Amino acid sequence: VLLAACSKQEGSSWYCDTVCGSDTHSVLILSGSNSFKDLEIELQRTNDEKRIYLNGYGIPFTRNRNDKVDVIIHIDGQESLVEATLLQGGQSLRLPADAESELLNAISERKPIYISVGRYSADVHYENFDKHFKKFTND
Repeated sequence: VLLAACSKQEGSSWYCDTVCGSDTHSVLILSGSNSFKDLEIELQRTNDEKRIYLNGYGIPFTRNRNDKVDVIIHIDGQESLVEATLLQGGQSLRLPADAESELLNAISERKPIYISVGRYSADVHYENFDKHFKKFTND
């Protein structure tokens, strides 16, 4: 299997990381320009399964009373609050399946998305998105 590496760009932008566009595994990342306040959105594809992870660097996420992390998601003007699972290391979150599915649909339809988690936030834009999304989906 030939793995293609894509270069990371400066500023808030989409890029492929390490194994973008392989037949069995792809990673597509929206990285912010400021790692101390910008939330990184990581999409992973393994065969036909897609996952979304939210990454924050510097200060770990804070857990709520249910040992989860509160995530506020705005999709096309509609706000929802979901509880994400904090992964080992304290700097990555896994969304519940329904929120993950809703976000993946919104991304594929290029809807306006804004996500905030504590002091981190991400405003999803689609500049230079299509070429990377095509590699990610392996189309």
